[in-house]
This record gives sequence, C-alpha cells and structure tokens, in this order.
Amino acid sequence: MTEKLTFEQLKTHLWHAADILDEKGGIDPNEYRKPILGMLFLKRLSDVFEDKAKELEEKLDKKTAWEDPDRHPFFIPKKGRWSMIEKSYENIGEVLDDACTEIEIVNPKLKGVLTNISYNNKNDYSDDVLLALVSHFSQKNRRLGKNDLEHDDVFGQAYEYLLEQFADSAGQKAGEFFTPREVVRLLVELLEPKEKMKICDPTCGSGGILIATRKYLEKHHKNPKNISLHGQEKSAGNYGMCVMNMIVHGIENFRIEKENLHTTPLLVENGKLLKYDLVIANYPFSR
Repeated sequence: MTEKLTFEQLKTHLWHAADILDEKGGIDPNEYRKPILGMLFLKRLSDVFEDKAKELEEKLDKKTAWEDPDRHPFFIPKKGRWSMIEKSYENIGEVLDDACTEIEIVNPKLKGVLTNISYNNKNDYSDDVLLALVSHFSQKNRRLGKNDLEHDDVFGQAYEYLLEQFADSAGQKAGEFFTPREVVRLLVELLEPKEKMKICDPTCGSGGILIATRKYLEKHHKNPKNISLHGQEKSAGNYGMCVMNMIVHGIENFRIEKENLHTTPLLVENGKLLKYDLVIANYPFSR
C-alpha cells in the first residue's frame, strides 16, 4: 500500500518548489506564488481527474470514462493532463499556456483562473525554470489525488501554508492578497457566522476570510456546507488564487467575481445589488 502524504511532507515538497525558483534566479521572490500556486493547482486537477477516470473505467467503457465531461467535476482535456505536460521538453511555457486555456474552455467555472499566469513569457519564466518545476511536481511519490493524501483537508492546509509563506516574503505588498490569521480569527469570531447565512467579502483577496467562516462552523459542530460564500476582487491574480483556494478546500457553494468593486459591482441579481447576512472584510483603506 502506497504511503499517503502528510501535511508536513506536502509542505516540504511545495516549499522545495520555491527553492527551485531561488536557485534558478531571474524571478522576483514576490512573484514566486504565481507559477507555484498555478502549477500546483494544475497538477491537482489532473491527478483528481485521472483517479476519477480510472474509477469510472471499472463501470463504464474507457472512452466514456476519459472523454465524457459530464462524468467529472472538472474535466481535463488531453492537452491539459499532466501526463502530457511532463512529456514536453521544448516550448514548455507554450505547452502550459495551452493546457490552461483548454481546461478553462471546458470548465467555465475556471474562466480566468489558470490563464491569469502567462508561462510563455521568456522574460519571466525560462524553459529551464519551468522544466525544473514540472519535473519537481512530477515526482511519482508526490501525487496530489484525493486518495494520495492522509486526509481530505491536507491539500487545503498546504495551499494556505504557501499563501502565508508568500505573504511573509512579500512584506507590505502581501496586504493585497492575504490577511494575517489573527485578524481573520478576530473578525470571524466577532461576527459569529451561522448556518444558512449568505456571507460576502467585497475585497476578498485570496479568500482566506471566507474560508475561515466555513471553518468556524466546523469548529462549532455545524454543517460547513450550509452557507453561501460570495466575494469580489479586482486583481486578476488574486481572483485566480481565491477561486483555487475555494476549490482546494472542497467548497462548492461560492461565487467570486473579478472587477473593481467601486466602479463595477458584480454581486448583483436582476439588476439589484445582492443583500447579505454578513459582510466581512479587511478593507484596504491604505490603498
């Protein structure tokens, strides 16, 4: 039986990806989070898809199991599958960009999530850097499928760990996408979210506050799936991180919009602004 990845093992594995960028040079440490989080999410989607396809193959024909989008929460077309990406040794940036585009085409919920990173920009990511990252995430004993992890929340914990580490390295700029845990905990405990509530963070960054409201319900032995989480974020990069964050935590009942809240509020229905039980935010007054 294959040993399942613990949080500590996964944490170490992911931080080694940052070491690769550090060793190869050419990228501002403040920008490490973009390729690492993007590639990590891409690998996770592919591994989960592959496991599901193999499971379906035991009940259905092979073509249906691997090629029917309706059989998968997120369908990964051939160009987007990690098995295809790791076989590429030339123009790897173009291969990754094509993979991200193809995945978004067949998964509208992911629109703008993967393609907000341009891997095929040689000024930012050389082939050597990208090949080293792909090789790192391709390690056979570090698969990221649901059955490869010690428990369901390991991947979500690891994603949050990376966000926190990148926030530490970004310094003052981190306020654009990350709110310190202590501030998040205080806000959530003051507002005491409850089941059946519709909750909004109008400046949601990477989504940490919204996820914390869900964890608050778990902590108090309530159903964490019985809330609606909405948010808006003007930065394309932060928007992508937020949607990824929701998905890796297994959250389904969410709505995240990408646009400037002040000029183009998008949390509307029938032409009217949505109303919420709670609006919770660490508002960026300093910017």
